[in-house]
Amino acid sequence: MVYTETVTVPIDSRNTLIRNRDDMKARLGVEMYFPRSGVRGAYQDMVLKGTAGTVPRARREVTQILGVWKEEFDAFKQRKHNRKQAAWKEKDVFGWPSVSIVKETRKVVSKNMFDVLDLDEGTAPEEPTRHMLGPKPTKPKGSKLQGWAAMAAKPAQVAPAVVATTDRSNSPEPYEIGWPSMSGVSWGDEDAWAD
Repeated sequence: MVYTETVTVPIDSRNTLIRNRDDMKARLGVEMYFPRSGVRGAYQDMVLKGTAGTVPRARREVTQILGVWKEEFDAFKQRKHNRKQAAWKEKDVFGWPSVSIVKETRKVVSKNMFDVLDLDEGTAPEEPTRHMLGPKPTKPKGSKLQGWAAMAAKPAQVAPAVVATTDRSNSPEPYEIGWPSMSGVSWGDEDAWAD
């Protein structure tokens, strides 16, 4: 008959229990697995599946394995804490920042890169006293375009527009529509402009 028991263990101890799972299965015939739905915070359910006589023995071994694991885990946490404290002590966290004083020095730089070779040990390179200006740069003349490029570069020639002219000598004079003079009429006075 199959007997199943669920034990709640810390999640951090899972790797240690998995390392011993194959040994327990070979010696006691007990299967050990961790269901995914059994995780609650820092703890997880572990299922032991076997016979009624082997599961309690497996549970005692799991308790011993967890005891050894707890001692090792606490020692690990203490070492980690000590390393962190030592790092804080080495680093001067509460010291005031220091401001370094920078002295401005002017270096004499020559435009000629070969002036460095002429130096003696006790002398410095001479500063150029005057900058000579050369002739103004001129734009190079463009090369003459040939073929399709010459034709495409020219502006398009516009043909004169042909305007049709008609003789209007036979047409009557334009008739102008005359509007009555509205000077002195108030737009609010409807009787004056109704005629």
